[in-house]
Amino acid sequence: MTEEREHHITDTHPGLLPEHIGCIADTLADPDQIRTSFRFANAKMFTRWFEGLREGKYLVVVVVSDGFPFERHWIITAYIARRLASSGDIEWTKS
Repeated sequence: MTEEREHHITDTHPGLLPEHIGCIADTLADPDQIRTSFRFANAKMFTRWFEGLREGKYLVVVVVSDGFPFERHWIITAYIARRLASSGDIEWTKS
């Protein structure tokens, strides 16, 4: 994650960084659900439940991907949510 994105998350979603940066990595490595973003066609929303995050909350990490000329993925934002998003198509769910 770039420093600029860390500043964005810190400024727009206070209480997430730096305390819960490990939750961002855990969400990307082992998500509960992956959805397409309703706002950006080339973005996916990785979501995972954490019991210890504000007494039980979801963490959502939004990742944009470009495939040409070189495959590249980067985090554009991350935030804490009370429930799963209902917008966007579900691409994958943990069984």
